[in-house]
Amino acid sequence: MTIHSLWTEAVSRHADLPGLGWVDETPWTYHEVDLRVKTLQNRFLAEGRLTAGDRVALWSTNHPGWGVVYLAVTTGP
Repeated sequence: MTIHSLWTEAVSRHADLPGLGWVDETPWTYHEVDLRVKTLQNRFLAEGRLTAGDRVALWSTNHPGWGVVYLAVTTGP
């Protein structure tokens, strides 16, 4: 079992349910989060910013985007 397989299964099962968001705001659904994750992965790859095996440190304020970046670097192709 990998983070990638767990994420793929979660998106498959819960695509239209709330995935990430702020309190008292409309959250992003699992499907919307997945689209953001894939967009970021494609950008990282297209720009040559990350390759398999790279180490990544995330430093951010408490923000739903942190989860998108985390999933982008841990579930990439």
